[in-house]
Amino acid sequence: MPAQVKANAKIIIQAAEQLIWQHGYQKVRIADIARDLGMSRASVYRFFGSKEELRRTIFRDILDGNYSTALSIAKLSGDAASRIRRYLQKQYLTTIDLADNHRAIYDLIVLSLDRDHDLVKRHIVRIRNVLATVIADGIDRGEFVPQNPRRTSRIFIMATAKVWHPKLISNQRVRHKEAQIHNILDFALNGLRPAGRISHEVVDD
Repeated sequence: MPAQVKANAKIIIQAAEQLIWQHGYQKVRIADIARDLGMSRASVYRFFGSKEELRRTIFRDILDGNYSTALSIAKLSGDAASRIRRYLQKQYLTTIDLADNHRAIYDLIVLSLDRDHDLVKRHIVRIRNVLATVIADGIDRGEFVPQNPRRTSRIFIMATAKVWHPKLISNQRVRHKEAQIHNILDFALNGLRPAGRISHEVVDD
């Protein structure tokens, strides 16, 4: 795709995101986006064949941003458990913030989870691979017991779904949930550690 075409598509995406933040996905029309940009609807349709295609692009960008965050945290110095915990806690707090303060985007994400199974599957595989890399590093450091990192990453993702899956995260205040998240992650991470390094700390919720 030529640079100018990419730039124009990005402008449309940004305008659509802004309108969705303000009004919600269901209320925003292509005509609204075109009007906001001073363009014709036909010009918008040159880049996106439908409102659904535009929504899907926004969702893909959100997932790509999340993947970039996971990669950045995975590359940090420090022990593997801290990096895993940091990513999942960030994922949780970001979702809580969206659900409480930016409901329109949260609703778009939840809608997209039901419609874009291919993007969701691709994203989970990518995150699983990043997690497997961090687990492998933890094994090399002696922090985790020897195990198959790829298999373990699949199980770990399932075990911590309440921490990262938007549909499973309620709208309770963060202060009521932080203890639960701490305990879930401790429980899951203890499954990777040798007996002598298991954490027995439990935070009251």
